[in-house]
Amino acid sequence: MRSDKAIDAKELKFKQTLSRSAMLRRNGAFLPEASFKTRLAYFNHPSNGVLRAKVPKAPNPMANMNPMAMMDMMKGNITFIVPNMAMMAIINQFFQGYVLVPPQRFSSEFENPGDPAPSSDVVPTPSSS
Repeated sequence: MRSDKAIDAKELKFKQTLSRSAMLRRNGAFLPEASFKTRLAYFNHPSNGVLRAKVPKAPNPMANMNPMAMMDMMKGNITFIVPNMAMMAIINQFFQGYVLVPPQRFSSEFENPGDPAPSSDVVPTPSSS
């Protein structure tokens, strides 16, 4: 049910560059010092380092509402709504009518905390509640 999303080449290149620099930061201790400094200069050289390049600001996602993106979100929601509706129908089928449950008397318990618990009689309660 998912549609193919277009991949922006510049954004993909920037994300891969960030992941490569993070990998260098994590694993730099395992490299020889000369190799580490060479790679560090590639990423962070003051004049021509890859991470020193100007990155354009992210566009406002609400500025150009893409109907296909909204449709993808609805498809994702529907995949969860349909199983929930089926589960509710099954529960409704097995628990039709009334169910006997003990009454909830929270107010009396909080008002008189030292009193013994109220009787444990049961009350018919609709199954839909």
